[in-house]
Amino acid sequence: MVKPILPWTRSIEYEADLTKEEMAIRDSVVEEYLFDYDWVNACKRVGMSSAMAFDYAKRFQDDSYCQRRIKELQQQKARSAERDSKYEIEQERQRIIEGLRFESTYRGPGSSQAARVAAYKQLCSIFGFEAPKQQKMDVGVSTGVMLVPMVGSMEDWERVAGESQTKLQEDTLNGADEILYHGTRGPGKTDAQLMRFRRYVGMGYGKHWRGIIFDREYKNLDDLVAKSQRWFPEFNDGCKFLSSKSDYKWVWPSGEELMFRVAKKPKDYWLYHGQEFPFIGWNELTKYPDSGLYEAMKSCNRTSFVAEENPIIIDGDVYRRTGRLVLVQPDHEYAMQFILPPLPLQIFSTTNPFGVGHNWVKKYFINSCPLGSMKKEVTNVFNPRTQKREDVVRTRCHIFGSYRENRNLTPEYVAQLVNIDDPNLRMAWLGGSWDITSGGMFDDLWRQNIHVVKPFPIPDSWRIDRSFDWGSSKPFSVGWWARSDGSDIVYPNGRRVRTVRGDLFRIMEWYGTNGKPNEGLRLLDSEIARGIIVREIEAGLYGRVVPGPADNSIWDVKDGNSTAATMSKPITINGRSYPGVQWIRSDKSPGSRKAGWKRMREYLAASIPDPKVAALRERPSMFIFDNCHHFIDLVPTLARDEDDLDDVDTDSEDHIADEARYRVANEARGGSIGKTVGT
Repeated sequence: MVKPILPWTRSIEYEADLTKEEMAIRDSVVEEYLFDYDWVNACKRVGMSSAMAFDYAKRFQDDSYCQRRIKELQQQKARSAERDSKYEIEQERQRIIEGLRFESTYRGPGSSQAARVAAYKQLCSIFGFEAPKQQKMDVGVSTGVMLVPMVGSMEDWERVAGESQTKLQEDTLNGADEILYHGTRGPGKTDAQLMRFRRYVGMGYGKHWRGIIFDREYKNLDDLVAKSQRWFPEFNDGCKFLSSKSDYKWVWPSGEELMFRVAKKPKDYWLYHGQEFPFIGWNELTKYPDSGLYEAMKSCNRTSFVAEENPIIIDGDVYRRTGRLVLVQPDHEYAMQFILPPLPLQIFSTTNPFGVGHNWVKKYFINSCPLGSMKKEVTNVFNPRTQKREDVVRTRCHIFGSYRENRNLTPEYVAQLVNIDDPNLRMAWLGGSWDITSGGMFDDLWRQNIHVVKPFPIPDSWRIDRSFDWGSSKPFSVGWWARSDGSDIVYPNGRRVRTVRGDLFRIMEWYGTNGKPNEGLRLLDSEIARGIIVREIEAGLYGRVVPGPADNSIWDVKDGNSTAATMSKPITINGRSYPGVQWIRSDKSPGSRKAGWKRMREYLAASIPDPKVAALRERPSMFIFDNCHHFIDLVPTLARDEDDLDDVDTDSEDHIADEARYRVANEARGGSIGKTVGT
């Protein structure tokens, strides 16, 4: 008769070779071992003889499976002890809070105003009213996953989360109020946005947790809705999608709602004025030409929810064992009152680089703080809830995501990105680069290393003039230009550079912005004229600058006067009178706008050397001094109009480009038109 091989007697070389029965006996031995940390006794207690126990005790203590199970069970016990401790602390905290609440309102025998004030003060301290803090909510799996790559199944979510997803979770949980999730195509930005809202559904905030996600087109919202319909029903929480265009939102039995809406221009804000949206999402933020609508909607990112006035009832037993919040009725066996953290206020945007809003999004998020840090803005305000002045800190950050993190993407998708012809679009979508020229009108011709030059002394034989695009609520733009007569440039170090007769050099600029994208200084016409003269005096150019082309609207007469007439009046500076500022009319003939853009493209193209031809440049070109930061920042990325590709998008920040166009177009007219004085 063959003696059977017992589960603990077979020789095992690799842990993966263990059968279920062999793992089960080892689990039993490990559990017994953790009772008194004695391998021999552990083996005896699972049924081995004394001789066999001594023999296999040594085998098990060196067994990799047993050692791994010991660590796992020890960690489980440690977590359980920690949860028990947290539960006891929370129970005691709730008892203290209830006692203080009673004391703060008690007016019976033995009560006093001093006691009520003291109790109220302690409650304020507990809830952080005297020293506001960013609070971190410990939320379990049942409340939803915050960060979700674009994957194939619910089980894959955590498995494929990459480094940027982890960073996103850390920054958002640690208190970022405004978040831009950007990068390449394909990391799952839309899914992350949807799950960022879903995270707080079912947490007890109910109807107070209200969200809205914007796009400029309904067809783009359809993709968002399709993804939400893929994920949200998986939670089996009774959510419903109302598909009519008047609704177009998700609703939950517990009161939460997430709306999908189209918004294009700042005036669309008035459709939502006065409403509360603790969560606001923006899909493809660079589609918006400026920050007007984004800034306006910030006023709706608010809530009237007060945590201590809205306690929730949770299953205390589940909370003790798992740390999860499960809502129950007050008569539940383990019912426990729980005070939620303050309702988070969040603005979560997604985008790729590129698009009409590339500039302002880059300036607001990318340039404001480096990756891994937050931009903080502190405002001192009166807090109606505490009746005190307090510092309010608003934070924003940006998170980078890459297609490389998404293991469910196909190589064919990546190949499509690699094979994009437009180098700027390829850098944006494949590399997530913001250091591109984006949007269309000049990006294929702009070469930073060619078109941007160091300042140099302007030769006396060159002509200097200025061009002007008027603005008040929007920025105005003044550009000073030097026109070459064909003589060489001589740098202070003696280096000589050849020029072509007619080359235009933008040597100085004044962009009338308040620092916010596409917002002007609202200066009076006389103030602009004064500023122009002051700048020419400071630059040593006064008396040398001749009138150049301006926006013809400055000659429009209203109430017997015009901008041109006002600017032409004498200006007094430091007690000295200076002649006013003169302009010539720009070319506004039919077709001149598109012809001007075409001519600017020709000037930029003329400076780019042809690698196949070694001949010297013969056509005049355009160059920009490196101190003209606004031109360099705004013009190369100016977007084309989607409906007319020969024109620029007039919703974009095009004021400097218009001013430069007036100057370049003036060359086609000979650049010799006399000055025009306003009426």
